[in-house]
Amino acid sequence: MPRSTLFALPTLAALLLSPATGVGQAHYTAPDHGTFTLVLQDHVSDDGLVDYSAIGKDTRFQRYIAMLERFTPLPEWSREERMAWWVNAYNAFTIRLVAYNMPLEHITDLEEPFKREVVRVRGEAWSLDRIEKEALMKGFGDPRVHFALVCASRSCPALPREAFTADRLNEQLEGAGHRFLADPVRNRIASDRLELSMIFDWYRRDFTDGETLQQFVARHTDVDVRPDAEVLFLDYDWRLNGR
Repeated sequence: MPRSTLFALPTLAALLLSPATGVGQAHYTAPDHGTFTLVLQDHVSDDGLVDYSAIGKDTRFQRYIAMLERFTPLPEWSREERMAWWVNAYNAFTIRLVAYNMPLEHITDLEEPFKREVVRVRGEAWSLDRIEKEALMKGFGDPRVHFALVCASRSCPALPREAFTADRLNEQLEGAGHRFLADPVRNRIASDRLELSMIFDWYRRDFTDGETLQQFVARHTDVDVRPDAEVLFLDYDWRLNGR
């Protein structure tokens, strides 16, 4: 029996089994992500570490997940509304995956965690990997999303203590990029040497569409990066970003 049964949640089950859930969606206004912000503020530290045990039991988080499953992106939503939904969905469903399978030392202790279905959107199964590569990168083409998606590991970007919102999305993505590159645990930037997260290697094509890695990094840091700066990649720490 899966460990997720430890979190049998009547409130969530009632929401998920309501007649409108997942079908016949007519909610043309994008949902509000304020509840997710409240949850993150209560269960995420300033340095992005997550109290997975507490967040998994928080009924506000359960309601937010149910809302995401019920109100999925529609063409009527703005580009920013759709993008914010997908980013928040990635982070929220990652949290749920970990919280409902605790105890874990690494998310990779689970079998293919990024390939398993986490949500259905208009009848289609979506995994975390598909959300990242298809919905976000193919759908929007903005490499800054890699600084916003948190895969529950120490070398991932730190989980922010607020949800992404349509009205502040560009500001939030810019801030996420600057914080990620300025964090010496995840990246070490000097004018002549870049020791970068493996994220820049795995998704190099996303970051080098029309420019070099050195140019991309220079645009998102305060360091005067030389065009010929040496580029190295740091080992990735898959330990859980929990506390």
